[in-house]
Amino acid sequence: MMKTLELIRADEPQLIPLLRAMKLKELEKHAENLVRILGGGNTYPRVLREVIKALPQLPETAERFALLQEVLLRFVPRAAEQKDLLVKLAVIMSLIVALKFKEIHSGR
Repeated sequence: MMKTLELIRADEPQLIPLLRAMKLKELEKHAENLVRILGGGNTYPRVLREVIKALPQLPETAERFALLQEVLLRFVPRAAEQKDLLVKLAVIMSLIVALKFKEIHSGR
């Protein structure tokens, strides 16, 4: 299991395959830690709820990822200074939502 600090230090080409291989619980743990590191405290459940509500309303364009980051910025105040961590959090949150959606629709 990868530590969040290792995730923070990993560059994008190295990180994407690692994230795709992670199970939901591990992704959620990293997201929880990143929310905390970025000044969101213990608001991960609220952040997840807001991301789940926001994603269907975001346009299916190239701007979608930037708009997701704007949603996250409302909950993680230090992310404005740490854009690299905001990007990682946005990727992880997207994967979490996709996995939860897949889990619900596969009947688990």
